[in-house]
Amino acid sequence: MQSSVRVFEYFPDNYSWNMAVLMTAQVGGEMSEIEEACRPLRDEAPSGIAERIRCPVLVAHGANDRQVPLEQATTMVERAINSPRRDLRIFDASEGGIEHCGVDNMSIQIDYMTDWIAEVLAPSR
Repeated sequence: MQSSVRVFEYFPDNYSWNMAVLMTAQVGGEMSEIEEACRPLRDEAPSGIAERIRCPVLVAHGANDRQVPLEQATTMVERAINSPRRDLRIFDASEGGIEHCGVDNMSIQIDYMTDWIAEVLAPSR
């Protein structure tokens, strides 16, 4: 099967759509297939999704993340207005975990996330 290569419409406020299309292109998938499968992601702006979040939210972001701009992480946290708790944790070079998904030091981000979950889900005293 030959992969179709063509320009897709970029949506600066819709990370899910953009990443789905880019990942499909990288593995040689048919662009028409991913566009059809991800149309609901494209058609519904993240701003409409973030406001519907009603549980605690943690966004972990590496300071050197070259795939997701810090502005998108900040915007997601700001838009989650119905969440009872919204936290943005930025990992810097002094501690590691600064790349996308913390791939340069995944344990630092995973440790932080599990501690955050334990704190958020701790029974009230």
